[in-house]
Amino acid sequence: GKIINASFTRSHGASPSSCILTAVPSPSFTPKIGRLVISYGPNIMTFPSAAVESTTLNVTDAGHLLTVKILDRRWAWAYGEISADFNTRDHREQIISDNRANALQMSEELLKAMGEDENTIVNDMPEDVFPEAHWRVENPARALESLCQSLGCRIILGLDNRVRIRRLNQGSQLPKQNIINEQYGFKSP
Repeated sequence: GKIINASFTRSHGASPSSCILTAVPSPSFTPKIGRLVISYGPNIMTFPSAAVESTTLNVTDAGHLLTVKILDRRWAWAYGEISADFNTRDHREQIISDNRANALQMSEELLKAMGEDENTIVNDMPEDVFPEAHWRVENPARALESLCQSLGCRIILGLDNRVRIRRLNQGSQLPKQNIINEQYGFKSP
């Protein structure tokens, strides 16, 4: 149906970004997994494997309106599990050699368990840190987010659809514009 209103909240971390659309209901609308494309002016953002999380039919003075919440592909990260031990310490606090792994290797294992072992950039994860971890039927995305937070890093799904792990407070400065929050909209007659 015709879109009346839309908002998009982009987020970092293991939780998906979300798009909320308000539209005139269409009898052909079927919630499914697909590509979400947002265009504004010359800019186009594409989110493959997005999923409809919820739909709500609202009855208003203006008629029936459908509200649809769509999540980027990180919705799938809520599923899956990992059971593993890394960097178990002995009574002298020395790492037992059979499960030794640095933070970079641990993040690669977690990404693999999330189905993200290809096309990722994780070189900001430290190779000289060996955190102890004991995961039992743990969600790999939550485990990765916890590992990243403990090391001053963040999971980012880029607009190019690549997963990156980046150190906090690194990269380019934010633009020095007065705009903090842009909103565009219109009211139908």
